[in-house]
Amino acid sequence: MQPPHQRPTERPRLTVTSLAEYLVASPVRRAEILEEQKARNETQITYFREAQDAIVAGLTTGNVTNAVDTAIATIEARGHANDWERQRRNANAEALRTFRDYGKQVPLKGFKILRAPRSQRMLEIAGVAVRVRPELLLAGKIDGEVVRGAIKLLFFPSDPLSAEGGRFLCSLLHQHMEANFAGSMKADHRACFNLDVFGHDVAHAPGTYKKRRAEAEAACLEIARLWAYYA
Repeated sequence: MQPPHQRPTERPRLTVTSLAEYLVASPVRRAEILEEQKARNETQITYFREAQDAIVAGLTTGNVTNAVDTAIATIEARGHANDWERQRRNANAEALRTFRDYGKQVPLKGFKILRAPRSQRMLEIAGVAVRVRPELLLAGKIDGEVVRGAIKLLFFPSDPLSAEGGRFLCSLLHQHMEANFAGSMKADHRACFNLDVFGHDVAHAPGTYKKRRAEAEAACLEIARLWAYYA
């Protein structure tokens, strides 16, 4: 799902999904992840950009069906494209059809849902910059306390993140909210979700996030040491 002609990234940095996968991966897969992330072009197109924008619009306005149907119609009305772009458009339309079937059931009652800024600070962990960038911010009450949270949209048509990888991702999302967004409001792990569009699944950060943060820090120390060895 990568466009051609990418330039390598010099600074140790990973997307949050790649770090979450790294934390539960085999040694061979870990090496592959670092190779992929070092070659990643930070300016590259977001593969699921139309689906992402429509889902954000639907959840923030409360009209999921209209946002999804409008986006699908726009995608299908576009003209000629090369094979890569045609495949990308089809994948976006399929993601939207999948989300339309269950989007109204996403358990976010009681939360105010806002579009997150596109430009966000990296989460710095042990010399590694982690690109978390949740698409949605949440504000609401849990146990009578006003808290802040976020939603990270995941698009895995195949080979989804494992359940434990998802827990790591939510913990990293919670850490990102504490470091870069909380302000006067507490970032609560119970308000930090990943939303797996193709998997019809929503999960929040577990209460054992401190242990997972320690494991993430150890992994990032390892990544920082190994980064220079990958072309």
